[in-house]
Amino acid sequence: MNPETPKILIVDDRPANLVSMEHVLSGLDVELFKVASGNKALTLMIHNDFAVVLLDVQMPEMDGFEVASLMRDREATQDTPIIFVTAISKDRKNTFKGFDAGAVDFLYKPIDSHILRSKVNVFLRLYRQRKKLEQANTMLAASLERERCISAELETAKAQMEAATLAKSVFLANMSHEIRTPMTAILGFTENMLDPDLTDSERLNAVHTIRRNGEHLLQIINDILDISKIEAGKLEVECIRCSPIQLVVDVHDLMIVQAERKKLPLGIEYIGPVPETIQTDPTRLRQILVNLIGNAIK
Repeated sequence: MNPETPKILIVDDRPANLVSMEHVLSGLDVELFKVASGNKALTLMIHNDFAVVLLDVQMPEMDGFEVASLMRDREATQDTPIIFVTAISKDRKNTFKGFDAGAVDFLYKPIDSHILRSKVNVFLRLYRQRKKLEQANTMLAASLERERCISAELETAKAQMEAATLAKSVFLANMSHEIRTPMTAILGFTENMLDPDLTDSERLNAVHTIRRNGEHLLQIINDILDISKIEAGKLEVECIRCSPIQLVVDVHDLMIVQAERKKLPLGIEYIGPVPETIQTDPTRLRQILVNLIGNAIK
């Protein structure tokens, strides 16, 4: 049986009446439940959602009015349609009592099979429409939750993009400042070299200064290019042999001008044996040393 198949509960203390109504409702795409007492009916309602309940009024122990009142007191069954099936008179007092108890309709015995099927079909259609609406609401809630998650992810991505853009702007601002320093030195010493009264020693010193600042400028440009490579996922780390002493000397020669400009001593000292060569990425290592020394000078 499909779990979405509507369920109908028939409550009557007379077995013959149960069989008769089952026969009338046979052929409908429903699942029928038959019980002979109000207590058994209430027990079934705990675990089942019924499209409609056909409830006999006159039953021992607990009559139909009492069963209906207890159904209306439970949240799960307070909206379940109840059709009273009764052999009592059509007295208005009993009719009002039934509607007060929660009935939606009355059927009087003997039951007209056509009327019974027609009334039950009305409530089956209402039940199916309610289930479709519940399913649509569930799908809508799930869709709204997905949209909320997507919106949260977009907000997170936006925040990350804004942070990355800000970091790039700060980096480029710093790089523009770093570029001006060696460029100023290069232009200044180049202009000095045009002085005809410059001695050979002074000219040679200017050339070395220009060379060191040119290397520093090249290093800054490499840093900028590395950022682009990282964003493109193309940054490669080398692993080659180089002389650690020569690498430190190169960094010293590159940074000495900045240190002297601020009248700071910059020398090379080491304790213990130093290997002639090491296997590393000399460009990255040089960048690290330049950044450390540059920050120290600042």
